Parts: sequence; C-alpha cells; structure tokens
Amino acid sequence: MPKVRTSFGHMMDWDRTKIENQILQETRLVQTFYGREGAERELAERIALEVENRIKKLGLTFLSGPLIREIMNMTLLEEGLVDYRNVCTRVGTPVFDAHLIDVGRGFESKDNSNLQENAETSHKKKADKISKEQYLLQLPPELADLHLTGEGES
Repeated sequence: MPKVRTSFGHMMDWDRTKIENQILQETRLVQTFYGREGAERELAERIALEVENRIKKLGLTFLSGPLIREIMNMTLLEEGLVDYRNVCTRVGTPVFDAHLIDVGRGFESKDNSNLQENAETSHKKKADKISKEQYLLQLPPELADLHLTGEGES
C-alpha cells in the first residue's frame, strides 16, 4: 500500500486500523444527532477491510486522508449506512467552488453588497458555506430536507 498524506500534511504508512478507529469514534455522533447507536467494532473492521480492498483493486499509487474518506463514505452508503456517512463525511467545498468564491462569483456572491472583494470576504464566505453544510448534516435528513424546501415552516 502507498503511504498516506494526512490532512495535517504528514506522510504515514498505511494502517487500516486508523479507518476502524475513525468509524468507531465519529459514528458516536449518530447518538447525539439522530438518537441511534454508533458502529460496533465488527462493522468498523468490515468497512475498513473493504476500503483497503478497493484501494488495492484501484491500484492507487497516491493516497490522502480525504481520498480514503471518500472511499469509506461510498462504502458506508453502499451498505445503507447513511447516518454513519453523514457524520463521517468531510464538510468543505470543491476546489472549483472555492475558486469561484475567491473571484467573487461563487457562494452567496450577490447576497451582501456590504462585503468588499478581498481575502477576508473570501474566507468568510468559505467559512459560512462550510458551516451551513455542517449544520444540515447534523440534522436528521428528513428535517434538513424540510428546512431546505421551506415546508417545515408554519
């Protein structure tokens, strides 16, 4: 297995147990957000092994924490574990969308005429976008959908 570039900018040897531990730790949020139980060790081990097998099958020569997480989240979705995927996913924005924010054409570019086109505004808009994404993921999916469609308002 190739070395892994971590989200903290380090290179580490591949270690499947890191995926297992992340699943166990992060899925505890399912209890907080949705009132359901987090993953058991057996499930975490099975998902981590499947992720490792997929990486081997893909023949990847480069690995990063975010890439591994994408594969893990797809595996969780394929297993029907949407709640687990929701708490394990990264919140953020694609590079293209971040670029559009930087050049004044992206997220909420027309929402506040009081903001100036500068690095601070780009940073604020990126933070706002990430926060919105996080908050929606913390809601049960049915409630998030109602919020987005405005159907839950009285």
